[in-house]
Amino acid sequence: MKLFPLSISILILFFTCLSSCDSGHAVHNISPASFQKILEKEVVLLDVRTHNEISEGFIKDASALNYYDSDFARKLSLIQKDKPVLVYCKSGGRSSAAAKLLVDLGHNDVYNLSGGFMSWMKHDYPFVRLTHNEVENGLSISPEDVAKSIVDNQHVLLYFKTLWCVPCRKLEPIIEQMERDFSDEVEIIKIDVDINIDVSEHYKVSSIPTLVFLSQSKELWRSVGFVDANDLHKKLNLLTE
Repeated sequence: MKLFPLSISILILFFTCLSSCDSGHAVHNISPASFQKILEKEVVLLDVRTHNEISEGFIKDASALNYYDSDFARKLSLIQKDKPVLVYCKSGGRSSAAAKLLVDLGHNDVYNLSGGFMSWMKHDYPFVRLTHNEVENGLSISPEDVAKSIVDNQHVLLYFKTLWCVPCRKLEPIIEQMERDFSDEVEIIKIDVDINIDVSEHYKVSSIPTLVFLSQSKELWRSVGFVDANDLHKKLNLLTE
């Protein structure tokens, strides 16, 4: 008879825990059809397979982040939290773990492809065949190269980005426009933080895209996130006066 109240208490604790867990954010495990539908929106699409797996085919616009990389968690932490994130791997195991990590990092809208890329192909959804070098086409640059450019040029704009960053993709044509408009005044250096970890750590880049403007080797301005073309043009005009 003494065990009865204790049993009731355990049950109450159990259901309270369930209620608490349900109130938090969770990973959405979805079918290839639902995955394809969400891809029509502005999203971050992550392929967390190995380089060899990716070379055999991947979903268009996917960004490669190898789940087994030693700095995988660091790369995930750089992803901005204002866009849905879609994750897939070969069969769903690694992407499920990566998706849970994204939720732990504060992402509210995370989707995992059930069955992974194998299920995607089984249902005849389109994919691309390219080499990994073509997928991850950033350029390596040393901290010494960056330092030399800063010394050799009065005005320098450092543009920190990655291939998989959605705001970076939107910002890319604007940066190219600034390169044309300020070709005689500002040296613009594009830095892929996945490839150039030392440089990004030196400049304390914790989110992407990040713009850092230096004049005579001194940092005068920093911006994190997408910047409108007109706003960036006005800012560079002021900084180079």
